[in-house]
Amino acid sequence: SIDDALRTFQALPSPGQPIVPEQSADQPATNLADTLSANISLQDDPTQDRPQSGLWIGAASQVSLRSSIIAGTMGPGVKVYRGELEAVSNTIAFSLRGANVVANGGRMVLCDNRIQGATGDGISSWNNTHMTIEGNHICDNSGSGITINSTGGTVHISEDNEFRDNGTADIHRPS
Repeated sequence: SIDDALRTFQALPSPGQPIVPEQSADQPATNLADTLSANISLQDDPTQDRPQSGLWIGAASQVSLRSSIIAGTMGPGVKVYRGELEAVSNTIAFSLRGANVVANGGRMVLCDNRIQGATGDGISSWNNTHMTIEGNHICDNSGSGITINSTGGTVHISEDNEFRDNGTADIHRPS
């Protein structure tokens, strides 16, 4: 229902702000996925009425995403498939399967976003993606903060990105 879909966002701060678990005096803080699951049902049910991706950008598309929240999708929050994306000051969080942001070819610029809490990598790049990543907070992902899975394309990762508490590496390039 629409009410169930909107309940996802009730506990979230404004775009780009940290998502932190609430803590009471008699109950210790939980991890971020537990906090989100208290507000929405995260059952791993393929028949569940939840979007596969929050935003899918195809080959002929040029998209500017600003000050938005994409959270709790079954697949990637944002998927770029040979299109172009400029994402500024967003929260992309809690992808339930895989990375929060996936690029398969195309061009992607990520600036000042919060990319958090994926069941997988924060950002995953494939197949000749041209990617610029500047000033983002990339944290609490179960995999790497950023994984670069191919040798083609270009990758620019500025020093002003903040990486924290990712499961494997901040930046991973499989051999």
